[in-house]
Amino acid sequence: MLDRLTTATGVYDGTTTTFTVPYSGDQATLTFVRGPAFDGSAGSIIQAMTRVDSDTYTVLGDFSAGICWIGKKYNARYVFTEPTIKIELNGKPNSLAGGRLSVRKMTINYNKTPFFNVKISSPNVDDSNHLFTRIIGSPNANIGEIPFESGKYSVTIMRNAEDLTIEVSSDSYFPMTLTSADWIGNYVTRTQPAQRV
Repeated sequence: MLDRLTTATGVYDGTTTTFTVPYSGDQATLTFVRGPAFDGSAGSIIQAMTRVDSDTYTVLGDFSAGICWIGKKYNARYVFTEPTIKIELNGKPNSLAGGRLSVRKMTINYNKTPFFNVKISSPNVDDSNHLFTRIIGSPNANIGEIPFESGKYSVTIMRNAEDLTIEVSSDSYFPMTLTSADWIGNYVTRTQPAQRV
């Protein structure tokens, strides 16, 4: 994703294209992404940018077809809270205790998002990663276009909810929007041994 996101239109002089951004940075941290006017290459990164001064950048070639998105790329992370079953006790929500909760599956709802990774971690079990990316057969999966999808992505978990960590992350410069999530699990109550009277 891109922090300090802004837009700018390049000025082409016949050899190079010049961009002026409203803040200072360097070519190592700023990412320049082609906007929708770049037919067939919208959403791709402009490579080999050169910083001229604090807010001016140039690149060989003509990149003046329209606006470009500019910002500082960062790794976005979201960690879900530990799954629990809530009950109402004395008018207040409380976590149900005294049993074992196993999470079978989680479904994540996303909006206009082309990429993210779901990492499942728990003690004494190897981590598992589930990558969401381009959907084969989707009407949005066109060559030369970024497939911004909206829908649901389900991940099989099959782990004890205690100390379970579910993390969604994206190191892409594309946006990631998660709208909600729900899970399915099994809850088993621990029985108490019978006592003799």
